[in-house]
Amino acid sequence: MAAGIGSSAKTIATAAGKPIESLSMTKVISLATIVFLVALTIILSILVPGLTAVAASAFTAIGFGTLGSEPSLMAIAIIIACGAFAAVASFFINVNRFSMHALYRNRLIHAFLGSARGKRGEDSTTRDPFTGFDFKDNARVRDLMHPANRPRLFHVINMALNVVSGTNKAWQERMAESFVVTPKASGNPYVRFWPTECYGSRTGGISLGTAIAISGAAASPNQGYHSSPLVGLVMTLFNVRLGWWLGNPSSPGAAPREGPRWGIVQIVKELFGLTTDKSKYVYLSDGGHFENLGLYEMVRRRCHVIVVSDGGCDPDCAFADLGNAVRKIWIDLGVKIDFQKIEIHKRGVKQKGIYCALGTIQYPERPQGDVSHILYLKPGFHDDGTEPADVCAYALANSAFPHESTADQFFSESQMESYRSLGAHIVDVVLGSPAGVPDPDAPVAALGPYWTNLRRYVDQLSVSVTPSASVAPPI
Repeated sequence: MAAGIGSSAKTIATAAGKPIESLSMTKVISLATIVFLVALTIILSILVPGLTAVAASAFTAIGFGTLGSEPSLMAIAIIIACGAFAAVASFFINVNRFSMHALYRNRLIHAFLGSARGKRGEDSTTRDPFTGFDFKDNARVRDLMHPANRPRLFHVINMALNVVSGTNKAWQERMAESFVVTPKASGNPYVRFWPTECYGSRTGGISLGTAIAISGAAASPNQGYHSSPLVGLVMTLFNVRLGWWLGNPSSPGAAPREGPRWGIVQIVKELFGLTTDKSKYVYLSDGGHFENLGLYEMVRRRCHVIVVSDGGCDPDCAFADLGNAVRKIWIDLGVKIDFQKIEIHKRGVKQKGIYCALGTIQYPERPQGDVSHILYLKPGFHDDGTEPADVCAYALANSAFPHESTADQFFSESQMESYRSLGAHIVDVVLGSPAGVPDPDAPVAALGPYWTNLRRYVDQLSVSVTPSASVAPPI
């Protein structure tokens, strides 16, 4: 229970909930973990004497009677034997393989990468007839680099590099830094970059399936600003972790390896929250443990137009992820992001709202007024008769829609289709039909046919705010 609560937004490290709720939830986590540890200690105190007696009898039978007759020596011998076995085993077993990561990764590959191959993938001769898995579904990240004659999107996969034991006093709350894997290079400016074609593996570099699984590894003992010593201790003991240990890009000997040579060292670091960006190997987990929208890295790359789709579970429209991103971007990068207004309201509010907000980005190296733009999209259910009939039917039967808990990893057909249909509806409403003559004021040519519609949609509520309505504060 404590491990599950620790992955939610209601911790003292965030401002997503009310202060009293955050404090109460933190106390629940601590108390639940302490109760568990006390119970575990009691159980071990009952079992260990019996196991020691059995081991003593065995030692006596094989001729080590002196050792078997001394309980203290026997206990020390057992501890040394167990430690030696764990150390030797960690040399032969990759610590990354000995976790829940592979199960999670294989499901992601099968559901998304495999299905993207379509009929060709279904008819693949290398697909396992029992599991349905096919190694060809899992491409290498380096292969996403577009050839010169065929431009394509440049993928930036966001992760969090955990620095729970870092020395930067200004980062005592965040306890993580951004880490990216792209088709060209992997790393960040603090630990430098390493070519992706040979990062995390000497045979083609890190795979796309592994990268996206790490990027979504929410359940980890060390989880950025969600990290808790007590929760991390419990999760490590139960081996509940989806993150990966990979070589520090600043370490030439470790960067190409698939994992640490002696995994027992990394297990101890997870157990006691000793992760840092200075060690030979770094612990990578869900990008949301640092910044959940991917906005930070887009601003770092000075993108002129950024479209953000906020799919986080935020039924109260507290904008915790957006606020976190804007704050860190200003602190770290010195880039100011402004929204004139945010008219996005939670479900059930009578005041009319919209599905997006339009903001400006002022990069410091550009003249004042020469701004870039950000389009922030957030799902909502207005219940005004404009949403598709199937979406309305599902929403009326499920009061949490479209902010149902992400703990639900088993979407039904109707649930999946309702979210897809709502997303398509939102894009149609926000952008509208393409205009015959592109707007010359559009920031990029691709938005030219839609820019007038977009501005009109965002500005439609500028004179319709009623005094009695609760309006989300600008960020």
